[in-house]
Amino acid sequence: MSDVWYFACGSNLSKGRKQIRTGLIRRAIRAKLPDYRLVFNKKGVMDGHYGRTPVTVEMEDGSLCNEEMYVAGDEFVVPEKSPPQDYLEHTVIGANEHQLPDEYVAKSRQVAGGAV
Repeated sequence: MSDVWYFACGSNLSKGRKQIRTGLIRRAIRAKLPDYRLVFNKKGVMDGHYGRTPVTVEMEDGSLCNEEMYVAGDEFVVPEKSPPQDYLEHTVIGANEHQLPDEYVAKSRQVAGGAV
């Protein structure tokens, strides 16, 4: 069985949170996902609310990589709103763990309504 790359965003950036959900993270590499934006528009975090979606991300060296990410099913999407405090905290913790640019953390806080 070969590994599948997973593109983490939001609270799944937190290594601790992601490992609890899916097991050991053997390797993490920063990448960006063109033509997507961070929004907080998901109702709850129950199992079955997300589906794996194939995406192509841009790696730091400019190369492209096919990965998967979890995307909320249409029936669980709600109007954009501020996320729960613990969700945003995990997002910021994960961004710092992966040494994402300060702009990502600032934008996450802005989109979340200035919390944390």
